Amino acid sequence: MPRKTKRQLQISKLPRKKGCYISKDQAETELEAVEERKESEINENWIEDIEDETINDWAEEDLEEFQKVGKKLITEVLCWHENATSSIRAAYNGTSRTTTWRNKKKKEELAHDAMGMRTLDTLFGNTKLQSLQPQFLPPSNPPLITRDLEIRLKEINQQCSITKSAKTNKNIFTYDYLRRLSIRRYIQLLLDGWGKMDASNQIAQTMWNKGDYIAKCIRKWGAHFIQTGELLVYRQGKHTKLESLLN
Repeated sequence: MPRKTKRQLQISKLPRKKGCYISKDQAETELEAVEERKESEINENWIEDIEDETINDWAEEDLEEFQKVGKKLITEVLCWHENATSSIRAAYNGTSRTTTWRNKKKKEELAHDAMGMRTLDTLFGNTKLQSLQPQFLPPSNPPLITRDLEIRLKEINQQCSITKSAKTNKNIFTYDYLRRLSIRRYIQLLLDGWGKMDASNQIAQTMWNKGDYIAKCIRKWGAHFIQTGELLVYRQGKHTKLESLLN
């Protein structure tokens, strides 16, 4: 036979595992793991044997004493009260403390809100009484306000009066003159006891044949004239060509 090479001699000395070569360190670790497993099994068996021996070594007196202590614990410490089931409910029926408090609070809030409400009988009854009364009740104006309105009425009458002089009338435009007439009529209606809304709406319909917008403008013009005695400088239509009343 031919002589083995140095490599073949080294391979022949390596341990084998399942048809393949393994290193020396791996073989040692596997042996250590097997030995540790055997030692753990031996220790477990030894512990079980000791427990069995301790149980068997119990004297009858110790066992009886242990049983007495157990019975005492069950009968005295863990005793069952007679009324223990009174607070236990089989199913939720909406009677918890939180639910009761919430319902009570809700009733109080509803009662408080209902204090400011009116029933249907009183509501329609008051409406019938109001319908029987006159629709427009002239409110009583304070003396100072009435005096101021009378003074402003005289001033607006002077501004609305058209003189015979053509030079004076040349500067009076139709739009401004209609505004002065509206203010004069507005003050007259206020002195007669009309409200501001009713007076301005009536003037807007009769003199301007318009609606709410002109009524709002009339109230604005009237308030400015009553306060200052001057016609409000109105910028709307500033660049619109207007004609004189004499044209």
